[in-house]
Amino acid sequence: MSSRKLFGGNGSLPEFDLLKLEDVSLEISTIQCSYQRWQLPRMHRAGGLVTFAGTYKHGSAGSDDARFIRWRINEFCDLGYPLLIDGLVIDCRALNYEWGDDLYFAPSNKPIDFPTLVVISDSQREAYSGILGNRDLRFDLNAALAEMTELFRQMKPLL
Repeated sequence: MSSRKLFGGNGSLPEFDLLKLEDVSLEISTIQCSYQRWQLPRMHRAGGLVTFAGTYKHGSAGSDDARFIRWRINEFCDLGYPLLIDGLVIDCRALNYEWGDDLYFAPSNKPIDFPTLVVISDSQREAYSGILGNRDLRFDLNAALAEMTELFRQMKPLL
């Protein structure tokens, strides 16, 4: 199709009515999150901690909550200053989750074997193990952070 037909007879674009624009909010969830990092300076390694709090809506009503969680995890993993993170601990002890199909914690912008641990309370075990299995679930935040740090120590130091 030629630009003449696409843009009108004289080749110029028609004016756009700016009043047709509508504001869009990306605040799609009431879930709150916070981010923290720690470093192993001699090894040039860093870990990340993302903490989620609030209520995840049940079933398909929680799809925006799941989307919000994925966005926040991926944003944090993309952050490269001063160092990219080499592993992630996700604290969900204050996230009230009972069921929903879309909850997924693995960063989509990292390799499939990117070290990720999810910390929950023992009372949340049944709900979370149904979607995540038990392999990467932990029940003590301090122990999960120590485990991730030890994993970094086993990695080859970056120069």
